[in-house]
Amino acid sequence: MVLSTTLLSVVFSSQILFKDEMSMIYIPAGQFHMGSEDLDSNERPVYSVNIDSYWIDKIEVSIFYYIACMNVGACSAPKHPSTWSIKDNFTNKIYENYPAVFVDWSQVNYCCS
Repeated sequence: MVLSTTLLSVVFSSQILFKDEMSMIYIPAGQFHMGSEDLDSNERPVYSVNIDSYWIDKIEVSIFYYIACMNVGACSAPKHPSTWSIKDNFTNKIYENYPAVFVDWSQVNYCCS
């Protein structure tokens, strides 16, 4: 398959989101097959899904960036029953490049508002 230069530039586009300086990549609209005929019964049948194009962070949100988001009031604290371990991770600088955990989409939806 040969891709045109225009298509390649769109598929491999990236941008920096100025709200949090995160690097994002462009996912073009398209179709894919979801499900499996070989695995669990709840994955059957295989069917086609169409998705719109979208931008997504290139890497997971780190603890460093999530703390910055919390500090400006755009993100809420992570939700987890054993918050002592989260507090240790969030206060120890050796973990600042680790992915933020126990957060869901609604907690980081600041990017689109």
